[in-house]
Amino acid sequence: MSRVPGLSWPAIAAFVCVLVGGRIAGEQLGAGSWVGYTVNVVGVLLLWLVVLAFSRGDPPRRAWLLLALGTSSVLVGRVVDSVGGDELVLGRYGLLIIANVLGPFAQVLMLRLVRGSDLVERARGGRILVLGLTAVVAIVIATASVFEAFSALGAGPSAIAIGRALTMSASAIGDGIGAVMGVWIFVLLVRSAGGALARPYLLLGTSSLIFLVLDLLAILGGHDSYGGLGVVSTGLSALAWALGASAALSQFLLLRERGRV
Repeated sequence: MSRVPGLSWPAIAAFVCVLVGGRIAGEQLGAGSWVGYTVNVVGVLLLWLVVLAFSRGDPPRRAWLLLALGTSSVLVGRVVDSVGGDELVLGRYGLLIIANVLGPFAQVLMLRLVRGSDLVERARGGRILVLGLTAVVAIVIATASVFEAFSALGAGPSAIAIGRALTMSASAIGDGIGAVMGVWIFVLLVRSAGGALARPYLLLGTSSLIFLVLDLLAILGGHDSYGGLGVVSTGLSALAWALGASAALSQFLLLRERGRV
């Protein structure tokens, strides 16, 4: 019996559990503990491994490169945030805005790759409805997030306050676009869920959808780390990052198998 290439679904589930468990453990050790950011570091490293594993002329390389650059910007932003100081806050906001531009752009490129592949099955009926509803929900959540961000500025806002509003807006819009692209990919590949080639894109699509849910929780008060929604937000954020890391690991193993042929 030939071995199935890539990462199996049980292995993916175990990997995700380990990363999410590490994030929760870090949270219990106290805010700012770098143990809690293991999932972010692992995700960034795996994405860069994927980029390096592709040949320079491979069409998917650009999409994975943009995704790696975007997630790296988030991680560097966390480092800047840990250093502290108002003079660095605007730099962190700038990095997060860059991340929220690169991420959706990468998802658009991945959707184009998927649509041009042999994995795609024509979407019909209920799946098209799901995609449409996702787009409507994404627009509503992004609009509400932008309105909330700028309505909180008040009169004579500081540069930091404006930067925060712009960052929140970019995050909401980027997550909305990413979620629609992710669900679109999911709709196209759902019948190929058992196929190794489809797994990385299914995982990334699910991750994008979770980030949109996080934006909704933020509107409902999920940024309050002492509230119930704050706990849920932490877990969902870790899950989204862990799914992204799993997608990268799965893609890397597929590329390594291809190199052995």
